[in-house]
Amino acid sequence: PLGSGLRVTCEAWNVHGKQSAAVLLLPDKGLVSQAFSNGAFLGTGVMTFLFLCLLLVIRKTLRKKQTQAGTLAQAGTPA
Repeated sequence: PLGSGLRVTCEAWNVHGKQSAAVLLLPDKGLVSQAFSNGAFLGTGVMTFLFLCLLLVIRKTLRKKQTQAGTLAQAGTPA
């Protein structure tokens, strides 16, 4: 038999009424460690992706500033 400690319940109340949800946790050996390692790998992958996106944005911004500085320098010199 399943104990009451294996159920997670969430309730929310607002002006529209009450909403509730319940999740039944099934015991399984090694499930927690597998879920943790999957989450850790997923988190690492997402953070790596976001870091690479940040690097691309910084690189694009620096190139744009460099191009603008070069354009201003060329406009200031007589031909």
